[in-house]
Amino acid sequence: MPDKSGVFSREQAQFLIKDFFDKHPPTSFQIIHQGERENATFAIGRYNYNQGQYRLLFLTKNNGHETLIHQLRVEKQDE
Repeated sequence: MPDKSGVFSREQAQFLIKDFFDKHPPTSFQIIHQGERENATFAIGRYNYNQGQYRLLFLTKNNGHETLIHQLRVEKQDE
């Protein structure tokens, strides 16, 4: 999240993500780059909301039976 950094439990991460989306409801989202390597996939997207734009970067990993978000980064984009 733009003002948070660290490693969080699943519950903490869910709370932080919900809080971010509640405060910054999207007007649009577009994947601008994506790829995969071994058991991981990543994507970079453009997240627009009423007051600006964020760049979202996320990494998912497959542990054999499910795919989980391993890392999520949200960066404020200047216009």
